[in-house]
Amino acid sequence: DLIRGSADKVAGMGGQDFTEEYGYGRINAHMAVKHMRSLTSTATAYSNARKVVNHNGTYHMVYEDNGKIYYTYSTDDGLTWAPEEVASFGFGVYKNPSIAVDYWGNVHLTFEEHYESWLEIWYAKMEGGNFIDYWSVWDDGFGTNDTYTNAYPSIAASSYQIDFVVVAFKTPDGLRVTSFYNNELYSSERVPGTDQTSTFPSVNVEGTTSYWSYIAWQETYRTIKTTVYCIGYSPLANPEQRWGEKEDLMSGYSWYIDDLKHPSITSVVSAYGGTYLHLTWTGYSDEFYDKNVFYRKKQIGDEEWGPLAQYQYANAHDYGASITADKNDNVMITWNSSGPNYINLATHVNGNWWQATRLSNNGRYPTITTVHPWYANYNLDGNTIVLWTKDEGPVYDIKTYYVDEGSARGGETIPIKEVKRFNFTFDGAGLDGNDGYLSLDLLELTVDEQKLYLKDKLKSQNITLGGGETALEYVLFSKHRNLDLNKVNSDETLLNFFFGNEDEKYSVSSLKLNQVVNMNSGEKEKYSQISISLVNLPIHNGKVELKYGDVVPALINVIMSQDDIAIMLGKRMAKVYPEYIPETFSLYQNYPNPFNPITAIKFDLPTPSITKLTIIDLMGREVRVLVNAHKDVGKHIVYFDAFNLTTGIYFYVIQAGNFRDVKKMTFIK
Repeated sequence: DLIRGSADKVAGMGGQDFTEEYGYGRINAHMAVKHMRSLTSTATAYSNARKVVNHNGTYHMVYEDNGKIYYTYSTDDGLTWAPEEVASFGFGVYKNPSIAVDYWGNVHLTFEEHYESWLEIWYAKMEGGNFIDYWSVWDDGFGTNDTYTNAYPSIAASSYQIDFVVVAFKTPDGLRVTSFYNNELYSSERVPGTDQTSTFPSVNVEGTTSYWSYIAWQETYRTIKTTVYCIGYSPLANPEQRWGEKEDLMSGYSWYIDDLKHPSITSVVSAYGGTYLHLTWTGYSDEFYDKNVFYRKKQIGDEEWGPLAQYQYANAHDYGASITADKNDNVMITWNSSGPNYINLATHVNGNWWQATRLSNNGRYPTITTVHPWYANYNLDGNTIVLWTKDEGPVYDIKTYYVDEGSARGGETIPIKEVKRFNFTFDGAGLDGNDGYLSLDLLELTVDEQKLYLKDKLKSQNITLGGGETALEYVLFSKHRNLDLNKVNSDETLLNFFFGNEDEKYSVSSLKLNQVVNMNSGEKEKYSQISISLVNLPIHNGKVELKYGDVVPALINVIMSQDDIAIMLGKRMAKVYPEYIPETFSLYQNYPNPFNPITAIKFDLPTPSITKLTIIDLMGREVRVLVNAHKDVGKHIVYFDAFNLTTGIYFYVIQAGNFRDVKKMTFIK
């Protein structure tokens, strides 16, 4: 992984000044530093719903990770992102987020919650950096039917000075829309002419004083072929005038095109007058024997759509395409081609396609956005960002790409840090019978808060241990993919920690699989902050050294920005909303119990508290201090390693403010 200090020119365009045929000016491409991390292969999800939007130079992003919805933003074209905030809540599994931003910069989200056999669709509104309202948009519980396990909600907000938001989503009997006007929830309405085959709705709000929105979707026609439709909707109109006509986007072309999927729609107030709808989708063309990208536009008020444009031989994947446009009728479309999962970007100007740019050789689920369409300098150059999920072997990362008019950024430096990444392969332990993977990042390694740097042969610099009890602490970030936890041994040792010199060396800790993986839950990601006491060592000068355990990993030196590290650690301490605040102080039974030698101790704090968590033996002697610090509100977990203690019964005691509790545990070697 490399941090690029300067921009590469757009591949396929050669960095040349374009001729009159393509328009003037030069577009340079910038690849942002890798930042967001997700375990979910569909983190950025489907093209029908946007995952990134722009308002006045601030990009707002939403994505899915391991059953939760995260929100973040960037003010520097995607180079760095603020620590994520958890937008979802409760105990369900949250999927398929979509984001919109209104004229005032308020962020609006929609996503679906799965809990047992129930499916519920939520709408959330953010003002002033805080989520202030949540509404349940739909909770019919149709998740019990396998055919309707996803609603694929899409959200849009008006870019004009009106408070108008629309959410479109799939239900068992067809598509439905729910609208919000002046912060009031309107009842949902069924989209006329839709049925159980109607899916992947994409919605956009007309960017004027009008309260009209437009919904596009895919639908199976007479069980024979899949096509794309569009319809207008205004909840404030009289009931008989609330819906426009259902329009078949393939009317007149359907005889040689099939399998049309995943439409994406946007609307723009044109500099030449009028407001235009721009719509893209993918489909199979008998004429070209390939999955192509299709595009049509229409001026609102006209009866007919413009001619059909195809980007030929696009080899488009079923994930679909995503579209954005500017006031000068320049259109950019991004899509994922199959075979190798390429991310492509093409521009449609004055009826002609530019040569497509390949943004990535291994990505999926791209989504695109531009700036807010009511700003005076609104155009594609310098204001467009593409976001996609990037597959990197056993792990996933979210990446951004943006285009910028003018010269490359120069003179900027980004503080970086080398992180040791251990990629473990578990032969035959995959959910599908293939191999399973675990990626383990060593983010921090300290002795009494002194940072250690692992050099050749995984040895640190020379250090001197202080007198008394010394703490060796390490922070790890792990995530696994396609790993069947029932097929692996939870006690397998991944890494061993030693302290010593060339003459003497002592084992101080062993890191086991069950310390970095939630063995009894569906969570695939885990942060671990482990503290080991170095006491009574015969030597005080030496190096900390790592050695491999039962599974020998591939070691990768990953270059990350310091902001990456901060974001990763910040995600572990994501912003706490009222739904996350425990109601009472609680100390839970350690797990596992009995244990050897590692166990986890959990406790809840309903208020910020000076907290002390200690281990005592049967004689009442304090043998270890696990926590002695100010702790924030929330659920906390601490790992206790009893490697240097004798077998027996111990007690752990918590004191947090006026709360005190004691529990018993058993250590068996």
